[in-house]
Amino acid sequence: MSFDKNIPKILTDMYLADMSKYTINKLESTKIEKVYKSISTQLANETSKRFIYKNVESGASKRKYETSIDWLLASNMVIKCNLVETIPLKAFENINKFKLYLSDIGMLTSISGLNFSDIMLDKDFMYKGAIAENYVACEIFNQSIPLNYWHSGNTAAIDFLLYNNDGVIPVEVKAGKNTRSQSLKVYTEKYKPKYSIRISTKNFGIDNNIKSIPLYAVFCIK
Repeated sequence: MSFDKNIPKILTDMYLADMSKYTINKLESTKIEKVYKSISTQLANETSKRFIYKNVESGASKRKYETSIDWLLASNMVIKCNLVETIPLKAFENINKFKLYLSDIGMLTSISGLNFSDIMLDKDFMYKGAIAENYVACEIFNQSIPLNYWHSGNTAAIDFLLYNNDGVIPVEVKAGKNTRSQSLKVYTEKYKPKYSIRISTKNFGIDNNIKSIPLYAVFCIK
């Protein structure tokens, strides 16, 4: 059975059009759509590692778009991941610095303009890491696990931090088999977690106190 490449775009257009049914006015609907569409670009920015209001449109501010983000969060159309600057998590959570993910990975690939074949044939492309990270965020969120991330200036960044009976556990996401990371080394040397988790295309295993989990088995984290 062949796949109609127009279907994702049709679904995306319907999804966006549906927003206007549940907003107060056209202006608010437009703002919400701008934030939603900007997330695919925000995730591609490896430098900032967080949501930047000015990436929505020139001159944008928190005051102008905060309610739009709140609407998207309340409708479960996006997922929020707050920065934690040190541990414990909640005590040092910075709610003003955060990442946003789309709650539907199919919507992300459609808005990003990716071809279906790029995903199915596992082609190598720059946006692959953003897709993998968004996918993992969705899987963790669906288990009702709070989302946090960590970074130390421009020197290191950890995709997610999980808190369980073993303490705060760093989780790193890799889209392929190249799993080398300076960031994880920086974090473990500073906080000395009981172990770390790396999600990639590699099979289950443990090496150097890093538990390897395949991308298809993120649900095993819980």
